[in-house]
Amino acid sequence: EGGGADADADADRKLGFWPQNDWLDSQIVKLTVPGVLNLMLMPVVGLVDAYWVGQLGDAGKLAGMGAANQVFSTTSWAVSFLPSVTTPLVAKAIASGNKEEANRRIAESLFVAMAVGTIALLFLQLKPLIALSMIVPTSASYMDSATDYLTVRSFSLIPAMITTVGFAAFRGKLDTTTPLLVSTVANLINMGLDPLLMFTFNMGVTGAALATVVAEFISAICFVALLLKQQMVRMRQIFSIPKWESIKPLLQGGLAVQIRSLMMNVALLSAMRCSNNLDSSGVYAAAYQLTITFWQLGATFMLALSTTAAVLVPSQLNKKMDGALSASHEAPTDTSTTTTTTTTTTPSPEKPSSSPPPPSSSSSSSSSNTTTPLPSPQTPPSSSSPVPSFPKRTNLDRARDVADRMLGWGIVSGGVLGVLQLLSVPLIGKFSAIEEVNQAVRGPAVLVALTQFLNGMLFTSEGTMQGLGSFRGLALVSILAAVAVALGLRVVETFDLGLNGVWSVLILFNVVRLFGALFHRYKIGPLATTRTKGDVQHVSASQM
Repeated sequence: EGGGADADADADRKLGFWPQNDWLDSQIVKLTVPGVLNLMLMPVVGLVDAYWVGQLGDAGKLAGMGAANQVFSTTSWAVSFLPSVTTPLVAKAIASGNKEEANRRIAESLFVAMAVGTIALLFLQLKPLIALSMIVPTSASYMDSATDYLTVRSFSLIPAMITTVGFAAFRGKLDTTTPLLVSTVANLINMGLDPLLMFTFNMGVTGAALATVVAEFISAICFVALLLKQQMVRMRQIFSIPKWESIKPLLQGGLAVQIRSLMMNVALLSAMRCSNNLDSSGVYAAAYQLTITFWQLGATFMLALSTTAAVLVPSQLNKKMDGALSASHEAPTDTSTTTTTTTTTTPSPEKPSSSPPPPSSSSSSSSSNTTTPLPSPQTPPSSSSPVPSFPKRTNLDRARDVADRMLGWGIVSGGVLGVLQLLSVPLIGKFSAIEEVNQAVRGPAVLVALTQFLNGMLFTSEGTMQGLGSFRGLALVSILAAVAVALGLRVVETFDLGLNGVWSVLILFNVVRLFGALFHRYKIGPLATTRTKGDVQHVSASQM
């Protein structure tokens, strides 16, 4: 299944919307599963942290950890634009066989990561109360716990930034196994250190923060060591100050990513602050923390699907990437036609190429065709297995098919996850030793589970926009959604709608983003049904 014969049979017909166990589904699974396993580690570790802190029997400590983690995440996300930009730049260099260019891009990203991480670390160390006051009332009983946790946790900012660059570098060379192994080791160490530091060494909530710091340093050291061992970067490059002209693409490509990240974090911070203001005991704040962790556990699968969409859609749209969907299968050649030469490139985040493929009658001979194939979803049937050349349907048609299939995967996966989360709602009510917190978390957890199918549609649609390089459109939609959150939370506070009201507003935030992503897909974006292959490149460039 997923072999060359199946792909060739589908080459001249429209692919279905829903998953159907064909070669495209095989490729989606191949790309998504490692990402799911990697991303699942973070919320699992978050749940373990919440469990151990919950065993302290103090709702204020759990609320303090939740507030500090949200501030840390907001700070980290605000400066973590590098992976979205680094991956395509590294992939482009590797695809073209320019190892020095790939090394330089990785080194520049590491330098920027350390510089930005240092600035963020200094801010959180010198002004932790200012950062926390954005979401925690200064009179809150758990402000001290939040400050203690954040002061220690902030030391993981620099290694966390290095880890994101390392992950992006390996993803750029289509290696998803190495990041998974590094993350597994680091997070297992984190989970093992939690009870040891918190209870054996009697460090309490500060011990949970220190466990995370140790794990982040181990992860960063592993990534740097692997990058050096595989000659993907040299030590002297990492500490060399890059020229402005060289890092300019990194910063320009990351600007829209930062704006979008900022708006998303403003929405989450506003929701957490509203939850904290609901009562002064910390019960609602603790329940919000447990619910957001519960939501993230399901959202990780959606995020992995989003990443898959961001890879598959542009690889099909770009005529230089005809082999990307099923790299182990090259299109059958017609030896009677004139031999041509094709160069494989990867679109940069600034201006993705999206021209249509050459007519199928202009086949290339394997002796003169220079390509850099991507990994196969399975063992190829032969050393030169065929990739569909799509003679009757253009790459634009095929990219639409892939985007639609990803949307179908989002709906199905979200529905399945929603059912599983509904069944696990009774379990989430056992994470705290405080019955009031357990009672408060049940309603929001049900809301989260019921709307997972919307999250599936949202993440895959936004992944398609990322793959098309429509970062400006993503930023604009996020701004509109953040405005909707601000208005919605005002209503919650005015009418005292409680924690269920807060989560209803967060659902509204995702609905607005989903509407924008679908409007882009079907009405105004490069894949809109009114577009033709002649104007796709112009539309793609104008949306950067």
